[in-house]
Amino acid sequence: MTCGKLGDVFPVPWSQLKVLNLSCLNLVHDFPAIFPHLTSLERLSIDIMRFYDFPSLWPAYTPNVTLAFLKSFSVVCSDSVWPYEWLESVRFPALKEFSLEERFGPTFDWPLQAVTKLADCAQGLEELYLTRIDLSPFYRETRRILSLMPNLRILMLDGVSTNPYSILQMLLKPSHVPQESSSLPLLPRLEILRIDDHDWNAMDEIDACHVYWYILTFLIQRLQTTPFREFSLTWSTYQLSMKEMPMEKCHDDIRKLANLIKACSSYASVEITELQEANELAKRWMFENGICMNYIHHRSY
Repeated sequence: MTCGKLGDVFPVPWSQLKVLNLSCLNLVHDFPAIFPHLTSLERLSIDIMRFYDFPSLWPAYTPNVTLAFLKSFSVVCSDSVWPYEWLESVRFPALKEFSLEERFGPTFDWPLQAVTKLADCAQGLEELYLTRIDLSPFYRETRRILSLMPNLRILMLDGVSTNPYSILQMLLKPSHVPQESSSLPLLPRLEILRIDDHDWNAMDEIDACHVYWYILTFLIQRLQTTPFREFSLTWSTYQLSMKEMPMEKCHDDIRKLANLIKACSSYASVEITELQEANELAKRWMFENGICMNYIHHRSY
């Protein structure tokens, strides 16, 4: 349903709908009113554009609603338009998949509130997709949100404006989830992790050797103790000040990482793309030391 007003204008059997896609609604005051009638809804997609003719798009009051059968919820927003009041009034007890995208971001921190809300009301969430959501100032908040998702199997982060090994560092720490063993890592049921951040620029003082250590440590932990089976890491503007990168400090990690990728080839997929300066130094060092490993783009099956 695109660019229209919801309500009696559309003679739709709302209670029978299983899939609803709402896009570019410029008259959305009636939008929340239909949700109490969506008793069978399983998949919901909302694409919100900002319309300057409507400074207050969302009504001040929305009734409490439970979408008991909703399994998939996708939201694409622009600028600062977000239905706070509506989200506060809705429950998603059966939700398995949530996708949140900031169309032109990352420029605002507000979408994190949406993820927090979904985590609070969807303990069974299994798939989380975040696109152009700025997580860099919110390490603790992000970790707390993920700790509320013990059943998450798939985590995909695209353009989240934080250095990738900070994410790996976060996932290496114990979960501290109630009724779970404290020795379990965060997201103990994670199977697939993809980090694709083309716009992240590292600080000059970051030691590039840490990249190899975090990747290696994360993969060792996940591949040996959890159902983890796919890892993809892409960062195409990875810029470090490494004129004299001390490769001798991380050559053991590089050797171990190469061996691990080879050893897990029968049951896991590992793809690491474009470390640029760090990668060029690593490749030269590995060539000089007789280590064969295509590190720019290596996928094992």
